[in-house]
Amino acid sequence: MIRKAETIIGIIGGVLSLIFFGAFSVTIMSTDFETFEETLYPSLPNYETFTSSEQAYELMTEFSTWMGIFLFLMVIVLVFATLFIYRNGRPKIAGILYIVTGVLLLIGTQGIGFPFAFLFFVSAGLSFFRKIEGDKNDI
Repeated sequence: MIRKAETIIGIIGGVLSLIFFGAFSVTIMSTDFETFEETLYPSLPNYETFTSSEQAYELMTEFSTWMGIFLFLMVIVLVFATLFIYRNGRPKIAGILYIVTGVLLLIGTQGIGFPFAFLFFVSAGLSFFRKIEGDKNDI
């Protein structure tokens, strides 16, 4: 028996995270300084708080680099969680991996990704507490 709910919710969370935060990371990393200064810098909230546009550009590229690294790690852990939950193999290990995936997303996005991390936490909760006929005792 396949645990469809956990699998679907986890995959939806992963796809949405990659679409929104992956696209943001790639966009910022591919933007040169001149384009950033002309288009993105004036649209930043409280852009006057930065000492210069160079500082803002450096911070944004650093942030998007770290976001990309954490998204990559998140996808790897999500793949393992999906493999463990598939066909009701090891739901408790998958639940732990879903929690790790959500935490990685929260760290990588500095809390901005909570709505998507919530989906991983829901998958983890279902993995731990939902009982299905034929559940294997694991861990």
